[in-house]
Amino acid sequence: MNQSGEVTRFSMATSLVAAWLSVPLGSQGQRSPMLYEVKLPVEEIRLLASLKGRPVHRITSDGWSVGLELDELVLDVRPEDVATPDDAHPSGDVDRPKIVLMQSSSVGEHHRPIVNDLGKIASVQILSTVISFSPVRTCPPVSLADGVEIPEGDGYGWVYYRPSEREVALRELSQSQAIIDLDVAVELSTERSTSVVLYTRGYFVHASLGTMPKAEDWVRFGAYVRRSANVHM
Repeated sequence: MNQSGEVTRFSMATSLVAAWLSVPLGSQGQRSPMLYEVKLPVEEIRLLASLKGRPVHRITSDGWSVGLELDELVLDVRPEDVATPDDAHPSGDVDRPKIVLMQSSSVGEHHRPIVNDLGKIASVQILSTVISFSPVRTCPPVSLADGVEIPEGDGYGWVYYRPSEREVALRELSQSQAIIDLDVAVELSTERSTSVVLYTRGYFVHASLGTMPKAEDWVRFGAYVRRSANVHM
């Protein structure tokens, strides 16, 4: 039913925002796992829906967020850290894309162009997945590209579920475990690109042009669904 992700999340991560939490009851009145719904709020989805028909002059990135330049405005897609703890993962968290509309003059000087002149936006989709956390284990040191080394410490991975299997996971997992229904990406279709995917990986937003980000576990396992932003208009 599920697929184990290879992304390690160190337990020292700081969680900044609370998710919507519900604790459903099983068929015998017993507690099911904790369900967190980490979804884009309606206001942000309406912002996305309002993009249809607007030209994308440029997509830029500063390595942390991704900006869509739309005439005098910029739609900035940035990560938002959301606390999703359970008994074994008291610092458990996930990151969703946060949608912010700002004046182009507000964009920082560190934003660099990724692609220009994508034409008018034809559609906007929101991509979601369902995850739980793997057991905590001791992780070896990790060397990063810039020469920094993350020391040995306790960490855990993500276990992915197709969103259609959410209720099955709620029935099968322990009541002390968290299940997270997570909005993980926004996908645009434009006149010149069938797919522009803006997705979170850790506390960063990345862009994939012309194709899905195939290295991401939720893509490799087919553990995601699309829904149109227009349903909230």
